Amino acid sequence: MANQPNREQLLDVAETELMGRLREHAERTKELIKEVHLLNSVRFQTGEAKDGPELAIATGESTRWAAIAKTQLQQGYMALERAIALPSTF
Repeated sequence: MANQPNREQLLDVAETELMGRLREHAERTKELIKEVHLLNSVRFQTGEAKDGPELAIATGESTRWAAIAKTQLQQGYMALERAIALPSTF
């Protein structure tokens, strides 16, 4: 029995594994956001979506929403990290 990990050691392993999974998920989300930005860039360069001012408005709105999503997802990932790590500082 002396070789069995205690509760704190098991929790540390679980926390580390969960934090790793969270970071992998965040990286996949980051790549998805990059794809949205690339799509907007292609739309703007090719004029594929709409013509004239409508294209600029649509691309600008899409870019804005992508930026909002990025910020809020970053906040969500930070909140999950704090939920896992339980920092003792503010």
